[in-house]
Amino acid sequence: MKIKNLLFTLLAVGLCAACSDDGELATNGSGEENTGTAYLSLKVALPTSTTPGTRVGEGNSNDQFSDGTQDEYDVKDLTVILFDTDGKTSIATVSKVYSTLNGSISLPDFSLNGTANVTTNANLGVMQVASIADCYALIIANNNGKLPSITEGTTTYDQINTAFSGTKGSEFNNSGFFMSNSPIVENNAVTTLVKCTPKETPAEATNVASTVYLERILGKVEVKSNAANNSNWSGWTYTVPTPTTGTNTHTGDIIALTNWGLDITNTMAYPVRLIDESATTSWLDDNYWLMNGVNRFYGTAAGPIRLYYAIDPNYTSSDIANRVFDKTDCTKSLTSGTKPTIDYCLENTFDVTNQKQGQTTRMIVQSNYKFGSGTANTNFYRTDTYNYLTQTALENRIVEELVKATGNSNITSITEFKFYTKDYVNPNPSAHYVDKSLKRAKLGEITYTPTGATSATIVKLGDGSGIVEAVNKNIGRLDYFKDGICYYVARIKHFGDALTLWNNTDNYTDGSTAYADNLYLGRYGIVRNNWYQLTLNSIDNGPGEPIIPTIPGVDPASPDEPVPGQPTDPTDPTSPTVPTDPSDPTPNPSNPEPDNQDDELKYYIDCNISILSWAKRSQTIDW
Repeated sequence: MKIKNLLFTLLAVGLCAACSDDGELATNGSGEENTGTAYLSLKVALPTSTTPGTRVGEGNSNDQFSDGTQDEYDVKDLTVILFDTDGKTSIATVSKVYSTLNGSISLPDFSLNGTANVTTNANLGVMQVASIADCYALIIANNNGKLPSITEGTTTYDQINTAFSGTKGSEFNNSGFFMSNSPIVENNAVTTLVKCTPKETPAEATNVASTVYLERILGKVEVKSNAANNSNWSGWTYTVPTPTTGTNTHTGDIIALTNWGLDITNTMAYPVRLIDESATTSWLDDNYWLMNGVNRFYGTAAGPIRLYYAIDPNYTSSDIANRVFDKTDCTKSLTSGTKPTIDYCLENTFDVTNQKQGQTTRMIVQSNYKFGSGTANTNFYRTDTYNYLTQTALENRIVEELVKATGNSNITSITEFKFYTKDYVNPNPSAHYVDKSLKRAKLGEITYTPTGATSATIVKLGDGSGIVEAVNKNIGRLDYFKDGICYYVARIKHFGDALTLWNNTDNYTDGSTAYADNLYLGRYGIVRNNWYQLTLNSIDNGPGEPIIPTIPGVDPASPDEPVPGQPTDPTDPTSPTVPTDPSDPTPNPSNPEPDNQDDELKYYIDCNISILSWAKRSQTIDW
């Protein structure tokens, strides 16, 4: 056996062993290559803008691009995987692997695109292969330790494209953005693996280098205020204006946005984008997918023609409760100077049946809400009828109801009230007046001292007096906004209104229109290598929610509320049970929202989403 062949055989064995251990290709600095009878050359094209145009608002074209920043194009390593067939079936088998990680190829020098702050493309060195028979190339940039074990002659395309599960988007950007082949539309067909024809000499191979277009596995989300076009904004602070017609009870209210985050982000992804190639509903079938004369699933601008949707690993899963999502805690600041308001996440798509609130990625903004000439950062409350009460106004209402319930007109003030929450019912001495916002809270304890009395009276829910029950019945449930903090939500649109026009009363799957079950496919969601620019336009409909809205079908509807019949002390099963409040017909309501489609008749935010190479999508938001 030739020395070169022996070295490469040992290298291939090391490659598989290393991948089995830590998910990365083995490193070998020898640079030795297999002796072959043909030569192959590839050009790697990073996802930079190759066609003109910048989307302004939502348009009916997908071909709107923007370069992004230098770090989004960094290439730390490259792996070239060659197959013997085009990879559309599980029989496509790896024939050869070359990588900068094992020294079988060198990392090319990606050149700057003129004065732009992005890198674009580079030619790989000539690679030797066994014959001049056609082969098919998959390139992975910035492996980030994610590639599975690969064995030449054994590993299939399907095994390489096995879904990552239980991962966070941040895991694909530890060492550059994980990138892989971008599906390209050619001759009314979609190409994912790039066909390569080896040549007999290195010079011939270099002259006919095949181009492999790469795309990032992550989607990009940017949040902006519309200060440039809306005088009601001052930085991240919005003042509710006087409406041009009619009146608005919130005119003059001031909302200061402080933090944001992405919620319901996927934790599953395929290494290479998965697309619909079925014979009957292929995304290239114009007769099936046209909207306003446009097939939304692919572009028209050549160089190359791109595909604009994907199928994620839980695309058809309706088991919402067992899907694992990342949740936000709104820790990304909106007030930290020039720091970009950008985050990245894995793609999250679904068929029309599962395009629902419990599965759609959303952006959440934390805000401080001040009523008109009131004081900022102070408590306020919202009734079931969406009336708002200050702390003083609520205390006065409680006094009114106490007088009615007790018949004692000497009650003129209260000393303290407590909400009926898990914190309160637990008799632990550290339990205190709840120090956080609550959704649909109810009173659990009231302390008052009638005029002329020598001591305070404490009444509690379930104490047999029925007083707190009577107060709750007349006041109703309350949303408690501690320190004036509230949260606004916008679910992220992909194709949006122009390409999936919703008629405000439609049900996605009612079958009332031809192809009704697919008219809205892709209206919402996150697709890899798309840049979603969310522009906050207005917040005219009052405060949002007092807590970060729960994930429908996953989180409980009222997470702070104790469940009647359970122990008052969760740590002591023998403790008294939580009493039932007869004034509340639904003390622990179920949450029906996971069955709700994404579009609602009532909006709290109007958000304009733009999407950029990075395909860019813009969405304006009005709350």
